[in-house]
Formats: sequence, structure tokens, C-alpha cells
Amino acid sequence: MVNVSECNASGSWCRVEAANIRGWASASYLRALQPTQPTRPAPGQPDVGFSINTPNFSFQIGSGNRPGQPGRGEICFYEGYDYRGRSFCAQDGDQDRYLSNFWNDRIRSARIEGNVSATVCTGGNYSGRCAVIDRSIRNLGMLADNISSYYIGRR
Repeated sequence: MVNVSECNASGSWCRVEAANIRGWASASYLRALQPTQPTRPAPGQPDVGFSINTPNFSFQIGSGNRPGQPGRGEICFYEGYDYRGRSFCAQDGDQDRYLSNFWNDRIRSARIEGNVSATVCTGGNYSGRCAVIDRSIRNLGMLADNISSYYIGRR
């Protein structure tokens, strides 16, 4: 079960949350909770990416890429230094004006894959001190435990 927090303007992609996992999913994969039989998405629909990272275990299903599109870069934020502990990942165009209670002021390292950068801010709604993360960083230094909002863009 996931909670939908928002959808894009066309309603085709929605931001979902479950426990400590957040990301975007094609709306065609989402259904309101009802006692009905599960259905499979139509062929050619996007491959939804889902990953779980804990200190001694990592698991990923799917790539999160839309069919026919090259893979997009992503940045993963970690609760521990050296990319340890729980994490969540975001891609180009993703943003969060107010991090959830769990993640607010709890990010200590960030790993980047591909051609993206993250602007992170110490206050909600992109306020306070802001900095750009354009490479993987094992220890966010003064920003560690002090990030409340972010947005992702291409480098």
C-alpha cells in the first residue's frame, strides 16, 4: 500500500510514499484500495523503479525509466555518512518543498549517478542557506542533518 501525495499536471505520474520509501510511479500502476482482483498494467507502460537500502542489504526492482527513453541520472540521499542507512532517490525534475518528518534534518550523505545536481536548502520551501550538490559526497559537512527542501535538475 502506498500513499499518493501529488500527481503531475496530466495525472499520468504520481509521487508515492510507503514507510520510508518515496518516488514517482505511473498512474496506470495505481489503484484505489478496493476489494478487487489486482490487474496488470498494459504492455509498454513505464518500468517503475523501487529500491530498499539498509546497512547490510540492498534491493532494487525496475529501473524507473520510461520505455524508449534513455536512463535519467539520479541522486540518492542517505541518513548516514558514507552512503549508509536508509535512503531515498530522486531524478531530474523531482522536488520536495518540505521533507517528511523522518527525512527533515536527517540527510548526511548523497550519491549522484548520471548528469543531475541537487539544490538543497536548510529551510522548507527552498529557504535558508542553499547549496548545489553536483557530485557524490560521503559527508555533507555543515549541511549534514540540516536539509529541509530540495530540487533536482540536470548539470
